[in-house]
Amino acid sequence: MDISFTGEPNSGLACGDTSSLNININVTGTSEENRYDILKDGTVIGSYNVPSLVDDSFTGVFEYEVTQEDIDNGSVTFTLVDSSNGETVDSITLYAEEALPEISVAFSASPTSGITIGDYFE
Repeated sequence: MDISFTGEPNSGLACGDTSSLNININVTGTSEENRYDILKDGTVIGSYNVPSLVDDSFTGVFEYEVTQEDIDNGSVTFTLVDSSNGETVDSITLYAEEALPEISVAFSASPTSGITIGDYFE
């Protein structure tokens, strides 16, 4: 059995973006029905219920919405776990868009009327 776990897109993500977490299983021979859990920070956030397969494949998609916490951390990692034995099958990391610092400058003056060129004011 060959299992791949991917995320698309996996970089340049901003808060509110959606990434597809994909599982692809290819079976030569026979496999039994199983469930694979998706964990984020040790908590199950989704699952793939995989039927029994005979010389076949299974593809599953789980949609994940990027949070502000993910952006603040710079990335988020997901772990794929075989629920039948608790073993880690694979993990993927999605990377946030690099946030550039911003600065805002505002000016005010007094008085705001009756000013002519050459006048000085505060």
